[in-house]
Amino acid sequence: MFSLFRGKGYREKISSLLQSVPSFISFKLYQINESLVPRRWGWRDSKITGKWFIDISDTHYWQVGEDSQNAGMLCDVSRALGRQFTILGAEIDFSKREINWHHDPFSNFEWSMKYYSLLYPVFNGTDHTDGKIPYELSRMQHLPLLIKGYFITGHDAYVAECVGQLSSWIDNNALNHGVNWTCAMDVAIRICNWLWAWWAFRNHKLWDDLFNQKFLESVWQHGWYIERHLENRKNIRTNHYLSDIVGLLFIGIVFPQFRESESWKRFGIEQMVRSMEDMVYPDGVNFENSTAYHRLTLELFAYSAILCRKNRIELPDKFWKSLELMFEFIMYCNRPDGRMPLVGDSDDGRFMILSDYFEWDRRDFRYLLAIGALLYDRSDFKMMAGRMHEEIAWLFGYEGIARWECV
Repeated sequence: MFSLFRGKGYREKISSLLQSVPSFISFKLYQINESLVPRRWGWRDSKITGKWFIDISDTHYWQVGEDSQNAGMLCDVSRALGRQFTILGAEIDFSKREINWHHDPFSNFEWSMKYYSLLYPVFNGTDHTDGKIPYELSRMQHLPLLIKGYFITGHDAYVAECVGQLSSWIDNNALNHGVNWTCAMDVAIRICNWLWAWWAFRNHKLWDDLFNQKFLESVWQHGWYIERHLENRKNIRTNHYLSDIVGLLFIGIVFPQFRESESWKRFGIEQMVRSMEDMVYPDGVNFENSTAYHRLTLELFAYSAILCRKNRIELPDKFWKSLELMFEFIMYCNRPDGRMPLVGDSDDGRFMILSDYFEWDRRDFRYLLAIGALLYDRSDFKMMAGRMHEEIAWLFGYEGIARWECV
């Protein structure tokens, strides 16, 4: 206990412990009533769901792609099937062993399964440990690769690997315990990426009822956790807080059967609109003065807005105008070679990585301009995007691909 008062950062440790007290009490009450969780979900009909970006039948892009396109994709999806990942520029290989969701390969340190507030994953003390690798791996931004693999080949191995990884993560990351529950932002990004797997495979025979129950319980736990760990200390809203509310928004829209879903959805919409006002200057530039964080927040705002539109949720005109200005900022700042100058803080954070997982260029924002071209019917965005990027297929489907030619 007295070690808390030693070394650099002890005040942050104490602050973290104090802030975790309400959550700890809430978690203990949750544990006492764990047998009542299904009732807390408030199921009305497990078949009732919100709409995802595209319908599962709308996978034409991957099934009949050009030979050169599919050849490149197959190379990537086979690496994902072999449990090979790229995390913050590092190659992580679990091809010959089970995925260790708690391991930092740089320091060879494995985080214990303590209650989350007793862990200090970004406290770089004498042991030089850093939780960023398990954080990033547990965001599961590689799941679209497994989905593409199934769409292209039709092989069940991709479904089995996806279900296996999700099941492994749930089994090895008990709620509120371990490094992967120490940051609400990562919890939120993870659950939104999980929803791609749910969209793609929930009707597959390998996604059986037993696993579906396990998956839905964890989805609810993610929402429960995010709601109690919103990252707006001293009422300051950053990309962390925006990620939190987007996580609640996605769960609230897609799973209306949870008892809390309607409040999560309403809160997410309200706070997303407010965050646009607080976090984006009138000229469309993110207030953190970082081009990398501008990309991250634009992904969060734009993908959320598309999902809201898909579910007939209206957002204010002012929100849509500010979002358009965020796209304009990218267009005007892009260099002649199509790359964005990297200004300000950056940790390569992304919301969803829907293309080029193993080799995406941290300076290339043109996929966002392609999305903006369709959202706002702007030929200048399309011209600067250079081509139709794969994100169009993920977010708009066949209708978006067809409309691309008319922008």
